[in-house]
Amino acid sequence: MKTRKAIKLNQTDGVKEPISVVLATPTLLTGGAEKFVAELAVRFDPAKFRITVLVTRGQVQQSQLEELHNAGIEVKTIGGRSRTQSILQSALELVRLKPKVVHTNIGSLLHVSLGVLFLPKSTVRLHTLHSMAGHAEPGVRLGASKRLMRLLKFTPVSISRAVRESASSAFEIPESNIPLVPNGVDFGRFAQAPEGQQRASDTTRFVAVGSLLPVKQHGDLITAFSKMQPDLHAKSRLTIVGGGPLHEQLEQQIDDLGLSKYVTLLGNRADVPDILKTQHVFVSASRTEGFPLSLLEGLAAGLPAAVTAVDGVNDIVRDGVEGILVPPGDIKVMTEAMERMAVDHSLQERLSEQASQRAAAFSWERCIESYSALYTGSGCER
Repeated sequence: MKTRKAIKLNQTDGVKEPISVVLATPTLLTGGAEKFVAELAVRFDPAKFRITVLVTRGQVQQSQLEELHNAGIEVKTIGGRSRTQSILQSALELVRLKPKVVHTNIGSLLHVSLGVLFLPKSTVRLHTLHSMAGHAEPGVRLGASKRLMRLLKFTPVSISRAVRESASSAFEIPESNIPLVPNGVDFGRFAQAPEGQQRASDTTRFVAVGSLLPVKQHGDLITAFSKMQPDLHAKSRLTIVGGGPLHEQLEQQIDDLGLSKYVTLLGNRADVPDILKTQHVFVSASRTEGFPLSLLEGLAAGLPAAVTAVDGVNDIVRDGVEGILVPPGDIKVMTEAMERMAVDHSLQERLSEQASQRAAAFSWERCIESYSALYTGSGCER
């Protein structure tokens, strides 16, 4: 497994020891927010920041855990069976670690809430918002998150303009008080094809990457693919990478449509970069996205996109430049976009070149610089 390199920033004169940071996440699986935590943790300069990843609900993917350990990152997994146990054990860890920075992600805000009360008021407290307000915290949980951020004085950090707008409205915070820090992408890791491996040219290979959850609407993708013109359909393939509770349902849909030869569910995979390098077009029918890291990785691999124009997607893909934007829920237009990609190879090539250039603009260096500024209290560009 390839080890990420820490990003060296200019060391501030007088700093004698690294700043202690707790980077919290409920789980460490294959979702975008979890991947963000793992990628972020290994990229900080260890001479300046000492990172501890706190997994507050105990579920981890072994490959993520190994990569963090190989990078010298301490990972503390809380094995509580209940929310109360997670809160109590997280509090004990925060008291033990005495971090200068607590950086929460998704549901870990609640889990660290008690422990933060025992930390000095000077502790920097950040909460990264990975999705539209109300999606990750529906109903009463949205109100609870709002109260916790105010009570514990957490600064919300947004990954896209759409997420920042929704957070400003939901949490009643001016947009100017919500730093905007887009996710980064390891451009070299995704753009550099394995030796001797080339994309096949006789078939158009569509790929989707994302958890098999209702919001991702993989069923719409499968339906759109099934409605392609017969001659194009016969020369196309759809691969879906990701695991989740809808696996059996999607398998049944594939069987019912007679698509077993053409559509493949790969499940969770650790070799996503290599998979992307064998594909032609990145597709997504998602109904909501904060700032999809998988889409950014697809662009970095040189894949033009046929994706629904939702939320943070619009911060990444420009219609007709890096891909084709489709109205959410419009299966007919998605089918037309896929057919257009399959027919017009010159369009594929033009969008592919633009896709690579676009991805290069979202570097981990810039992301790390922004979070380093927030961790040290100097702020970042908003």
